[in-house]
Amino acid sequence: MDDKSVFTDNLTRNEAEARDGAVRLGSKPLMLLVMPSTRCNLKCIMCPKTDNDTTLPLNILEKIYPLYPYLELINWGGGGEIFCLDYFKEVFIKTMVHPNIKQSITTNGLLINKEWAELLVKSNVHLTYSIDSVVPGTYEYIRKGAGFGDLLKSLALINAGRTAGVPENFSMTLNVVVMRSNCRELHLFPKFCKDNGFASLRLEYQRPVVNFAEDIFTKNADPVAMSYISNAMSAIEKECEALGIRFDSCIGPFINGKTDSLVRSGELVSKCRLPWKKLLIDAGAGGRIMPDCLCRQPIGNIYEDDLEQLWNNGVMRRYRENIINNKARGWCSDACLTYER
Repeated sequence: MDDKSVFTDNLTRNEAEARDGAVRLGSKPLMLLVMPSTRCNLKCIMCPKTDNDTTLPLNILEKIYPLYPYLELINWGGGGEIFCLDYFKEVFIKTMVHPNIKQSITTNGLLINKEWAELLVKSNVHLTYSIDSVVPGTYEYIRKGAGFGDLLKSLALINAGRTAGVPENFSMTLNVVVMRSNCRELHLFPKFCKDNGFASLRLEYQRPVVNFAEDIFTKNADPVAMSYISNAMSAIEKECEALGIRFDSCIGPFINGKTDSLVRSGELVSKCRLPWKKLLIDAGAGGRIMPDCLCRQPIGNIYEDDLEQLWNNGVMRRYRENIINNKARGWCSDACLTYER
C-alpha cells in the first residue's frame, strides 16, 4: 500500500473512531505538537523560559518517524526557537518527503536566512510569526534581544521567495500576545499583515503566571484597557475582512464577560477530540508526552516509551473515557474547562 493510501485509510478510520467514541483505537495519531528544545535567541517579557537549555537529542526525536505515513500535521515549536536547532533542517527535509504532512512552525523569524526562506516557501508549511508590536520601540521592549529591522529583513526574504508564484500550500499567520504594553497598538496589525504577506492575524492573551504586570485580562484585569480593546475590535475585524486577512482571537470571552459560559455545561470538554487525534512531546518537561499542552496528566516519556504503544495505554484510554463521561476535571486544564478557546 502506498503512502497516500495508508494516510487516507488511517484518516477515515480515525474519524469514525472519534465520532463513535472508541476508547481503544485501531487508527494512529493524526497530529503531533513537538517542542524539541527550550533553546532561544531572545528573552521575551511574556515568556516563562529560563536559561536552562533542554534539547532532545536527534536520535530520540527520530522516534516520531514511524508515525509519518499517518500524520496530517506536525506543529514545531512552542518551547523555544526552532531555528536555533542545528539538526532542524535535517528533520524538516525528512518530513517534507511525506506530502500528507503539513508542517506548522511557530517562530520569531529572526534566524530565517535566505536558504531557509527559499526552502520554506516551496514546502507544505504554515509559518506563524510571533510579533507582538509593529512599533519598533515596543517590539524591542517586549522581545528582548530582537531588532525590528532584522524582523523586516526576515519577512522580506520570505516574500522575495514568493514573488515567482505563491504555492498554495505555504501560508503565514501573525500571532500577537496582547498585554499592557501593546494593547493600544492593535489597530496597526491588519495593514502590517497585508503589507507583509500574512494570511491571518491571531490575538492571544498574556498569562499572569508569566508576567503579572502585563496581564490585563485575568488576575490583574484592567477594565479601562479591556474597554479600549473592546471598542477597537470591531474596527480591526472589519479592516481584516476588507483586506482579506483572516482574524482569530481568544480574548473575546474576556472583553465580553463570558469566560465561565461553558463551565457548568461541560460542553467544551465534551466536544474535545484531541486524545483521539494528537500527541504532544515536550523537551522542556523532560520529554513528557500528553495529548496537548494544556492537558494535566502525562501519558509517557519520549526517552523511555514507544509512541505507538502509548497511543492506547491505560492513561490515554482514561482521557478518552473521561471526556465521553464528562469527568474531565483533574485531567483537562482549567482553561479548557473555563474559557471559550
